[in-house]
Amino acid sequence: MNMPRLELEVNQSIGKYEIVDNEFGIGAFAQVFEIRDTKGPNCRLLLKAQTFKYSHFKEWRILNIMKNEKGFTDLLDYFIIESDNIDHFCMVIPYQGETFATVLARSPASPENAVRIAYHLFTLIEKVHAIGFVHRDVHYKNVLMDMSVDGFLEITLIDFGVCEPINPPPEKSRMCARHQSIHMCRSARYSVFDDLQSLVFLIMQCIGITPFLTDNKQRFDKKSAFHADPYRYFPNRDITWIADLYTLIEDQRESGYHYNSLLDLLDEAIPGVDPSEPIQYRWRNNTFHLA
Repeated sequence: MNMPRLELEVNQSIGKYEIVDNEFGIGAFAQVFEIRDTKGPNCRLLLKAQTFKYSHFKEWRILNIMKNEKGFTDLLDYFIIESDNIDHFCMVIPYQGETFATVLARSPASPENAVRIAYHLFTLIEKVHAIGFVHRDVHYKNVLMDMSVDGFLEITLIDFGVCEPINPPPEKSRMCARHQSIHMCRSARYSVFDDLQSLVFLIMQCIGITPFLTDNKQRFDKKSAFHADPYRYFPNRDITWIADLYTLIEDQRESGYHYNSLLDLLDEAIPGVDPSEPIQYRWRNNTFHLA
């Protein structure tokens, strides 16, 4: 499906905003432009535009609930741009860093840093679940990382356009993208556990284990093999905890969701590593590289 594109030129004015970069980013459902507020403070802003009203207002709802919550995007403004008789639903948000895809292309994470990243992401996903929603699209392009003014790396979870309420459960569907669980590949109702297993796959990418970067048929077979024996993918003791985490999440599909049990596992993942500690990095070539 071809998404209707919003054609905006650099330096073009949109109300009090001015386009800085008209090719900042484009996804399956939305375009992102870098803009500046001509009447406000000089800080990097983004304009996210899409034609899918339902997705726009789902994200609008989540961001309003999560207003001022660390790790989530601040919704600064929203409006509609009409172009060629098509409504483009827009929101203005702050720039909050690079995607994990970009960060990991520079450097993978150490096992110790992977524990910290897992902890920070898990707490954000849990906050989404706590307000009664599943994210349904947790992957390395929907997680941002940036350095705070005091020198700490911060993680932001983004893109809530396909969120659904936990109850009633979303309709049964079959999806087998690289970040989705084997249960979704087999056709199932999406649950909190599918978000959490997407988190596991993201942590695997952090340390360079990427068995699912294949076409759909091979991906299904590889996910089936992984599901049957996750431990064979983690031969070293300092990464076995990732298989433990996947297995515990899978067990909780039957026993029930136990948030503290998952936190306890991360606490004990690598002796001497506190998962709540800041994410470590090296500074090189004017940017950060994961340690």
